[in-house]
Amino acid sequence: MTALLAVSRAIDGLSRIAGIVATWLVLAAAMVSAFNAFSRYSIGTVVYLGQMMGGAGGGITWLFDLYRQNSNTLGDLQLAMFAGM
Repeated sequence: MTALLAVSRAIDGLSRIAGIVATWLVLAAAMVSAFNAFSRYSIGTVVYLGQMMGGAGGGITWLFDLYRQNSNTLGDLQLAMFAGM
């Protein structure tokens, strides 16, 4: 009987750790998702407005290119966190 209680406590401990990790992964995935959406819309708007105002967007396009190069990475990171949950 004591051995079964020890196994039960070990399973409870692992379940508790998995729950804590999943909780933090939910928070991290939400933050990455929010950052991705904010970056997509704000950077695109800034570049568009800069171009409409007469060439000022030429100096800001590097920011849009940086986001474009990393947007797939953010999406993949988000999917990996959802898979971990």
